[in-house]
Amino acid sequence: MTMRPIFTQAALGLLALLAALAFVPVPVQAQQQPQPPAQSPAQPPAQPSENPGRTLESLPPPVRLGVRSDLLRRQRPVVPVLVLVTDEASYIEAIAAWSPRAIYPVLFDDGQLATRENIARFVRAFKPDKIVRWKAGAPDPAAPVQRTARVDAALRRSWGAPPAITQTEMVNAWRQMGLIAPGVVVADENDPAWTAALALAAARAQLIAWVDVRNAINDAMRPDEARDYAQKIEGVLERSGLAWRALGDNLDAITICQNAPPKVLATQGTPPPGDPRRQPAKQGDVFATTDYIGRHDPEGSAERYAWTSQIFGSEAQASYRAMSAIFTMPDRAWLFDGYEDKQPWNAWDATRAGDILKTAKFTVTVDDTPQQSRDDWRTRASKPLDAALIFINSSGNCDFFNLQPGVGKPGDTPMLLRPAAIHIVHSWSAQYPAGRETVCGRWQASGAFAYFGSVQEPYLGAFLPTPAIAERLLAGAPWSAACRIDNYPTWRLNSFGDPLFTLGEPAPRLTADKLPLSNTTDVADDTRAALTSKNIALGLRGLTLQARDDDAARLALAALGKPETVDASVAMEAILPLFRAGNSDGVRRAFEKLDPNAAKDPLLRDALWLVSIPDLRNAPARELLLLLMDNLRVGQEAQDVKDLFDPWVRVFGKADALARLENAAGSVKDQRQAGEIREFVTSKH
Repeated sequence: MTMRPIFTQAALGLLALLAALAFVPVPVQAQQQPQPPAQSPAQPPAQPSENPGRTLESLPPPVRLGVRSDLLRRQRPVVPVLVLVTDEASYIEAIAAWSPRAIYPVLFDDGQLATRENIARFVRAFKPDKIVRWKAGAPDPAAPVQRTARVDAALRRSWGAPPAITQTEMVNAWRQMGLIAPGVVVADENDPAWTAALALAAARAQLIAWVDVRNAINDAMRPDEARDYAQKIEGVLERSGLAWRALGDNLDAITICQNAPPKVLATQGTPPPGDPRRQPAKQGDVFATTDYIGRHDPEGSAERYAWTSQIFGSEAQASYRAMSAIFTMPDRAWLFDGYEDKQPWNAWDATRAGDILKTAKFTVTVDDTPQQSRDDWRTRASKPLDAALIFINSSGNCDFFNLQPGVGKPGDTPMLLRPAAIHIVHSWSAQYPAGRETVCGRWQASGAFAYFGSVQEPYLGAFLPTPAIAERLLAGAPWSAACRIDNYPTWRLNSFGDPLFTLGEPAPRLTADKLPLSNTTDVADDTRAALTSKNIALGLRGLTLQARDDDAARLALAALGKPETVDASVAMEAILPLFRAGNSDGVRRAFEKLDPNAAKDPLLRDALWLVSIPDLRNAPARELLLLLMDNLRVGQEAQDVKDLFDPWVRVFGKADALARLENAAGSVKDQRQAGEIREFVTSKH
């Protein structure tokens, strides 16, 4: 097979507002770039243009890997259309229709509120010219049925290769295009994170390693289980025919696209390589899976041969995390420094890291001495956070983080406006990465697509200083390599997200009519139809999906002005647009309209609590206090009632406040939370 070389390198009334919104044209986005000539594909330079006197081989391995990944990303033009699908076959076929000269984002929409919020985040960052829904036609009777075969075939088709060729033939096809695979993605046929595996393999020209693993994202692997897992991955690397045994060769990245355990139990009695104290591992001590996989003899010499990262979650979550890494590019950063301004803590100084990012024209917001208290954090979290690169310095555990002064809880996590990559210097934050009641889990639920944090106590020196990470990212190192200390032995820091995610210039854009899919449905047309028919709930949903946030908030507020138009379905769609608008009264009024099941939705409860923070500091309405007391957040009930105590005393009196807290303790299912509430009540008598 011969492949042609492609790369060498409430003013309006409700009815009037519905009509007005239905016919507001969606503007062409400013990010669109001119289309390259059809017969003249862009040619990447033979060496990084920023360093014309250096060859690729002369760069340090982390930067070399990042340059390889980023050159490919920038030489594959993007069709500015977001494709939404609702089933497996459509997702696979939509990516199979990519080509070496055109790719576009595909997100899996499972109909959940959290998924719609992630889609909207992606839209704000990617700024598509169009958002369409698409469903694949009837499958070819000759097409494979097994998921692994269909995904492998789609990967090959996305590069213009015959679908049935072998892995070796695909590697050779990439070679003929001037490409060498930078890594492998690891997937399991029965794990929903396969959606990320297909996306990242097709976008980054990577191999897929189909390896079975236990689906237990909050658990730990046994040592023998981890060794078997590593050996299976290394078997795929060996069979690829590419060099993989050392950093700086061909295969330098491993992406675990599985809900695999993120921790590996250390062999008891043996000092873990990364332990600065060199004490024997005791029962329960762990390594981070992504620091274990990618090393020769992880508990011995621990020589690294690849940088590893992990994407987990449902089909919708995994596709969002992968597509965000491929198609969005941060340009706004938020840094919060919860450390004292003295040694050794000031080596991780967020202000200095922010200054470094400013040199790359990032819009930077820094909360540092003296604005680093829990009140400062909560003020920031009371509104949506518009940042896509986030650095946090704190201490604590998986379910709290210490600030200067004060203690934050996972429920204090801001809601993100865009997909974000997050680095947190903090112990234990990623102990249970899918647990919403934990630091890492809440950031993942709030829209993070990449996260770097610890699974156990790593000690401060295991973290690369924050300014150094900023420098490494700007120098071109990819996510997982940029966040790790070079030559550090196996230890407890986990990387989540695409390890090949880099900062850089956006890829060139084509025009929307270059989308190769037919029979699509425009989300803007569906939204217009819903608004015209006065279906407020569907109209709000469509406006949110398009990130028409101001329009959605206006419609939600206008609907609340006509209470007879607001049922539970409208209220559910109205709360988050009103939160983004900073309308705390509107959020409260909409929340009161929810049915009991919808009121339990964790996103909606977070919105209610976060937007109410300024009100609780001042003179909260009685209705707000009653509503908050009836909607304590799971896993955070004790902190929530503590936050209500003082304002409740001001409004209802101390005796009533103590009685309410006693009642809350009796109704909370989590006995640890109930006990903490009772201790607090005792302290207030």
